[in-house]
Order: sequence, then structure tokens, then C-alpha cells
Amino acid sequence: MNTKQSTGFSRIPGLSKTRVLTECAMMVALATVLSLLKIAEMPAGGSVTAAAMLPIVLLSYRHGTKVGLSSAFVFAALQALLGMKNFSYVSGWQSVLAVLFLDYLLAYVTVGLAGILKDRKNPAASMAVGTVFVCFLRYLCATVSGAVIWVECAVALPNAAAWTYSLAYNAAYMIPETLVNAIAVFYVGSVLNFENAEVRPLTKTAKKTGVPYLAIGSLLAVLALIFDVVTLFLHIQTEDGFALSALREAPVSALVIVSAVGVAAYVFGFFLEKKAK
Repeated sequence: MNTKQSTGFSRIPGLSKTRVLTECAMMVALATVLSLLKIAEMPAGGSVTAAAMLPIVLLSYRHGTKVGLSSAFVFAALQALLGMKNFSYVSGWQSVLAVLFLDYLLAYVTVGLAGILKDRKNPAASMAVGTVFVCFLRYLCATVSGAVIWVECAVALPNAAAWTYSLAYNAAYMIPETLVNAIAVFYVGSVLNFENAEVRPLTKTAKKTGVPYLAIGSLLAVLALIFDVVTLFLHIQTEDGFALSALREAPVSALVIVSAVGVAAYVFGFFLEKKAK
């Protein structure tokens, strides 16, 4: 039982600052580990991770944006250190600053704002919307950075072309990244209660019995969707840049099979769940 009084550092009453800082340290560490588990990686920076933003989003929702932004800053600094190799791709002080501040510090610090849209009546949905919001902010940061870099780099794209390329290039990984993180956040928010000092399963979830056919089918369908989106978006990146024509080289058979499996899993899950009830 926690007898310490709240210091106002967190939204949750009854939590000491030490307890909150411990949670932050653990979640930042988890976010860093997840960021190293890459589903796909782009040739000139950017990747689709195993929901690396999930822990920071949960901190922001649970404790507020003050804790969220502080934790996100630490996470951003760690990401900058882990991504030092990306500085070797740029030339000119403007590009170096763009990578440091826009690709790392500002881009990842914005993740701490995910809890600003908190809604206790529908926590899962508000977490997911907050995730999409901060992913959009990350995308804007990456787009500005890319435009600056590609104007100064050896390719020396004209301003208009650099902006167009940056918009397309960063969308190729940020859309799948947003999808992965939003789905992960929504699922976690649907099964766990973050409103109290101790994180526990939601009551309605804990009372469910039997095999969750629909949940399993839905999960398989979502994984199939993620596979399709990541595969398609990464195939539009070529050695010469962004090209929709490169979609002709996408593994159509694999996409069709995975999509069919995902749809079938959801349909079977739906009917089995209905039959079980």
C-alpha cells in the first residue's frame, strides 16, 4: 500500500515522485529496446519499429504531458546517440542541425504530448488518437529535415523537388509506423486500466472467459494489414528516389496470400465467437 502523498508530479493521486521516476526509467528503457526491433528500415534513415512509441504514449496518458515530455526528451537523446551514423550522411551545418533537432530531439519529444487528449470514458480510443497526432508531428519534423538535407546533399535537389521527395519518403515509413503504434496503444488501452496507482486489467476484460476467437482473428487481420502496408510503402522507394511505378515489383502473391489469411481469420473468428455466445 502506498502511503506517500502525491507531489503533483503525476495525474495519479497517491504516487510519490520516486515511484513516477522509476516508472519513467523503465518505460524509456523499454521504448529504447523496442526502437531497436525494426520491422523495416529505410535506406536514408527512418524505420518501422515494434511500437517504440507505445511506452512514452502510456506515460503521457497516465501521468500527464509534463512527465510525458520529460521522458520523451530522454528517449530522444538516446535515439540521437543510437543514430549517430545518420550524421555521416549529411554535409553542411544546416543539415547537421536539421538531423539533430528535427529528426531526433524535436521529433521524439513531441511524442510526450500524446496524453493531451486524455478521455477517461474511452481511454483506448483517446490513446490511439493521441498516438496518431504525435506521429503526424513527427512526420512534419522529418519532412522539414529531409527537405533541408536533400537540398544540401550531393543530389542537390531543387527546393520544390526536395520538399516533394521528403513528403513522399517520410510518408513511406511514418504511415506504417503510425499504424503499428496506434494499434498497439489501442490494444493495451483496451485491456489495462492506467487510472489508478496500480496498473490492472480492466474489469470487463478480466471477467471474459473462453477462447477469444474474435480477438485472435482481429489480431491476425491487423498483422496482415501491417504487413501489406509496410511492404507496399517500402517498395515505392528505389535507388533513384520515390516512384509509384516500383509497386509493379512488389510481391503480389505474398500480399494476396497474407491478405486472404487475415480476412479469413477475422471472418472465422467472428462466426466462432458468435457461435460460442
